[in-house]
Amino acid sequence: MKFYLSYRERIAGFFLLASLVFVILFVIGAAIENQWLVPTTHYTVYVERADGLRTGSPVLWSGVNVGSVKELSIQSNSRVAVTLSIKDEHTPQLTSATRASVQRHMGIGEKRILLTNPAPHGRLRAHPLQPGSSIPLEEPRDLLEVLSSLDLGRYLDTLDRAVNSIDVVLIKLEEENRMMRMFEAFDQMGPTLANANLLLTEMREPMVSLLTDPALSRSLQGASRVFNDPQIQPMIRNMSQSFDPEKINELLDRIHKLSVDFERVLADDAPFNQSFARLNALMDDPSTNDLIQQLAHLADQVGHLTSDLPQMAQETGKILKDVSIVLRALQRSWPLKRQSRKIIQEDLDAAATATADTTAADTADGSPATRENP
Repeated sequence: MKFYLSYRERIAGFFLLASLVFVILFVIGAAIENQWLVPTTHYTVYVERADGLRTGSPVLWSGVNVGSVKELSIQSNSRVAVTLSIKDEHTPQLTSATRASVQRHMGIGEKRILLTNPAPHGRLRAHPLQPGSSIPLEEPRDLLEVLSSLDLGRYLDTLDRAVNSIDVVLIKLEEENRMMRMFEAFDQMGPTLANANLLLTEMREPMVSLLTDPALSRSLQGASRVFNDPQIQPMIRNMSQSFDPEKINELLDRIHKLSVDFERVLADDAPFNQSFARLNALMDDPSTNDLIQQLAHLADQVGHLTSDLPQMAQETGKILKDVSIVLRALQRSWPLKRQSRKIIQEDLDAAATATADTTAADTADGSPATRENP
């Protein structure tokens, strides 16, 4: 029995066959690229920090890719077990002296595991490493980990405060020409140091002669004899007893108690602070300010009045003198002259009558009366 395929069915079958061939070729290419068909042996390294490592991360030996990371698993001690898949052609080079290290490419790139074989020390010989064995790991801290562990915010705040302080200092130096004066002072330091050097040079010989003078030695010996004198030593001992630590501690305790009492007096709820707060409230009162301003205005007026008193007294004296002259002139006129004499006579008669009454009263009481002749 024969089957006949139409044109469209033939085209579809051709595309299906081509797709299958493409998928097969892609899988073969991926296997060759990823070396899936290359025989490998597994080894293990333990790391503290697995950030940056992933499945497929390269394993290098002297810059040559000899394998990749097969698996990452967390252990019970919080360490991470990294399973390495090493090509069988490179496994003979792995020995008990092999060391692994985790490094980033150029310090900032992806992490990679590097394998090295250091030179053996002494007579110790390295043995081939068995499959599944653990490779000792050296895990240096890279640049990114160091930067991530730093508290850059605090350092930036400190740097910002330092820059602000420097800015303030520069502003202060620019005021009143301080910078130029500092430069002038620095320029004068050279001659000043030269003069100081000259002065020290001139003082060298007198100082050497003073220190080598036998009189100084005799003075020091005399002072030593004075301090070692049995009569002076009790005095020195008494002076040292005056600085007895117990007495000093007692004095410090008294000072401490005094400071405590002083703090108690200055406490927030102490009467002194309450009175001071009331005084502050009184001084902050607007009526108190108005009263102070009125008193100041009154003091200014009194001051002006006091300064005008001598002139006012002189003018009043002149006015009274003029009034006296006018009254005398009026008194000498004939109408007022008669009236003034009459008033004076009436005053004299009234005074004589009062004197007589007083004398009569004293006589009635039995007391001697003194008569005055008018």
